Amino acid sequence: MMIMLFACNMFQENTVWLVETPSDVQEDCTSTVDHNIIVEEYEDDEEYVSEWTYESSSEYSPQLSLFQTSINGKEGVLFIGGVIVPGQKDGSSWVFNWNDNNQTKSERRHESSYVYINESTSDSQFVMTLDTRTETGTLTVRISSQSSIYETDRWSSDEVGMYSGDLYAYSVGGGGNYAEDTDCEGNDNMCFINTTSECASNTAFKVTKTALDSIDGFEYYRSPSNGNSSDYDYDYDYDTGWW
Repeated sequence: MMIMLFACNMFQENTVWLVETPSDVQEDCTSTVDHNIIVEEYEDDEEYVSEWTYESSSEYSPQLSLFQTSINGKEGVLFIGGVIVPGQKDGSSWVFNWNDNNQTKSERRHESSYVYINESTSDSQFVMTLDTRTETGTLTVRISSQSSIYETDRWSSDEVGMYSGDLYAYSVGGGGNYAEDTDCEGNDNMCFINTTSECASNTAFKVTKTALDSIDGFEYYRSPSNGNSSDYDYDYDYDTGWW
């Protein structure tokens, strides 16, 4: 009887694992820019060569996270980046899936005619796979984002009290956005810059078994946000069912 009980306890996966994700992740990104800014053309008499050279470098520590398996060995919970994510076992691997969706929008309007709108959305998809037998894992991340900026092309600087706009037209080769000038194409008197990007990465890492059998304090962390950035879904009553 004692031998059988000891054998059962050996195979119970009620433990905590340390996940160490490298910070030097190589991302594969593509981006597109759509705008109606009038691009200025310059005549270069000779090629300009700067007298300055610039170099920069940075190093970051690996990201540490923890995941805990349940006593039945079929369900687990991951604590990563201040969020908690439930997962399930698939064969010898643990699989955690979560999304993070954010939307932001700011708007300024003058009673005359001027308007400035800046809005952005992002959708991040995460898949983490952990194999406790080989003590290895992979993290796959896909991020889609879009940024849109709109600003009135022509307005009265006397009424609005502003001669130069906030639209960064230089980023697409424009000369700026000024009150009395036509700086954008189209007949609706509105300038816009729309930027869309897609990024993907796949990172391998190691996991290490710790001496802990539970992680206290999950109730103080939030679950991944879904929706507007102002609607953080804090889950103070998250129950793992293990204590």
